[in-house]
Amino acid sequence: MSIDVIALATTVVSSFLVPYVKVGANKIAEIIAEKVGESAAKKAVEVTQSVWKKVQIAFSGDEEAVLQNFEKYEGAGQDLMIQILKKKLEEDSEFAHEINQIINPPLANSPESSSTGASIMKAHIAGIVDARKADFSNARNVNITGVSVSDAKTEDKKTDAK
Repeated sequence: MSIDVIALATTVVSSFLVPYVKVGANKIAEIIAEKVGESAAKKAVEVTQSVWKKVQIAFSGDEEAVLQNFEKYEGAGQDLMIQILKKKLEEDSEFAHEINQIINPPLANSPESSSTGASIMKAHIAGIVDARKADFSNARNVNITGVSVSDAKTEDKKTDAK
């Protein structure tokens, strides 16, 4: 799997690190809990804290001062953070993979997971689209059509009732 390090660095900084240093983990949890529930809030905080720890470990020397100022001044120097993180992700593919796995964990039916499958029972018509490894990020004019087919027994009952 190819990782877009520019997008990854930008996402990490803007979607995870900036909110973390601006409002903190507790406030992030409160905001998310109000909107989608405690479980999602807990997971979001875990992911954010995990990303923050990985980035802290990766930044050393002169970069450590940038990270400290980023934290102290609540997200100041966001562009510089993105540039440094992008460089680190390019230089260390294992680090890039770790960060990517934290913020984009494999879905249950993805190639990285242990199983895939579908179960279709008593359908007159069925279709499955396997879009693993598909990249729709720059797609235009994509049409995905679904067909809803009711259970055969329900159809028989409707016919008998007429």
